[in-house]
Amino acid sequence: MATLLGAGGSTISAVRAGGYDGRVLMDGFLIVLFVGVVGFLLAQANWHFRGARTISLDPPAGPGPHFRIRVTNTGPSNEFEARVVEIVGQPAEEPPWPVEWDGTAEVRQSIPYGQSAWLELANPLQVATPPIQGSWQPALAFRKPGGGVVPLRLPARTAPELLASEVEVLIRVTAIGPYTTREQRFALGFDSTAQAVVHIP
Repeated sequence: MATLLGAGGSTISAVRAGGYDGRVLMDGFLIVLFVGVVGFLLAQANWHFRGARTISLDPPAGPGPHFRIRVTNTGPSNEFEARVVEIVGQPAEEPPWPVEWDGTAEVRQSIPYGQSAWLELANPLQVATPPIQGSWQPALAFRKPGGGVVPLRLPARTAPELLASEVEVLIRVTAIGPYTTREQRFALGFDSTAQAVVHIP
């Protein structure tokens, strides 16, 4: 510590460069670094939270001829993929498998900010039941990009059984960049006129 004579005979204490000043600078650097790291982690957590909300999966407003799901993008324009990742029953193919987008045979669908696209999930159909010739059983044909299907027989032999049957599926939609995902479980069934109905169980 050096003592200097100031105006009017007052004394001014000056801190030598080195020890104390160095410690002050280092402490300040560490505080700034800590604040920066905490801010980065909070920003990342907020980004992931917001990312999870940028994909909305909703059933159609009413029944229809086949099973569809609406995908809405509330984040930046992006490309999306959709897959069936879980299903109740015994389909001809084990999940996961890709889901067909309306109007394209591609696995990925581009959706601008604030816009929606439809997943063409499945069609109701009847399949032959061997070994009984002429016997048929209702089923669902899950649609894949490019025209492929994955059949799933329904445990129904009569019209009342068909109307009472439901199949639960878990759909995962993935935004390619930045990478975020959204999963939603849906129940597929029929109304009183045998029209396809999708709802969230």
